[in-house]
Amino acid sequence: SSLQVARNQSTLKGADHEQLVLAILEKVHSPFQDIVSDTSQDKGDAGRKTGDFVVEVNSSIPLAEPLRVVVEAKNTKLSLSAALKELDTSMSNRSARVGVLVFNDVSQSPTNGQLLRIYPGNRIVVSFVEGQSMPVEVGFALARNLALNSVARKEEDSEKIDIERIVNEIIEAMENSRRISRHISSSRRSLDEIEGIYEDLRTKILQSIDGIVC
Repeated sequence: SSLQVARNQSTLKGADHEQLVLAILEKVHSPFQDIVSDTSQDKGDAGRKTGDFVVEVNSSIPLAEPLRVVVEAKNTKLSLSAALKELDTSMSNRSARVGVLVFNDVSQSPTNGQLLRIYPGNRIVVSFVEGQSMPVEVGFALARNLALNSVARKEEDSEKIDIERIVNEIIEAMENSRRISRHISSSRRSLDEIEGIYEDLRTKILQSIDGIVC
């Protein structure tokens, strides 16, 4: 995709990571007419700039105050406690019901190699992996649903969405997609090697034929 191409060409430092996160936010939320704002240079309720982006979710339910999701783009390694504390700070600073922390690479994330985790308090930690943006897109979509679910009235327990089960299914699907992508890359490399061997043999055969022509 164009997002993946941009990522592969990017230096993946600071502002580049933030701009890619913003582009994916727009891609995920624009179909719902949600409002995405870059707040990285603006002070929030707590007088801090924590919380790079704020999404105002377009809800069909009348609300007394905006329904917000805050997103923090991170290009450094953090411990789990530090990551969750940053999410708490960002959510408080931007008056958001859901917080998403997006790492530049899964190696920086404290999720033990998992691409996406949801923690109590509507806190999501997600990472890019091998240049793929799908985990981040899924994380943003889940955050939107968590925000909407936080204001939706469910009278029957049976009607409540089992978020944990759905997330586990999504993570399994993403891991399968990751494995398939690796197999495809491996197969392409094998085909390239075979093609190279074929071309070498073809050249030698043609050269041998040229040598026996009188």
